[in-house]
Amino acid sequence: MAKITFKNYPQGQILLFPSSLDKKIPANAPARLVNSIVDQLDISQVLHTYKGGSSSAYSPRMMLKLVFLHILIISIPVVK
Repeated sequence: MAKITFKNYPQGQILLFPSSLDKKIPANAPARLVNSIVDQLDISQVLHTYKGGSSSAYSPRMMLKLVFLHILIISIPVVK
């Protein structure tokens, strides 16, 4: 079986600006809730589906966070 390599996604990465992205997200933001929940999920069954190969893939955990956050955001009604 080929070695599986995921692209790095450091959440505390410093941007081109002085502060990190983490400091720009409010403590009560939905992204923090999704991040916390997905970090606790057992995704071993998902990892077994990756075959590995020549190029690195995005982390399945990161992709789950994006999908769940998108679902959460589109399900919240917009108040006008």
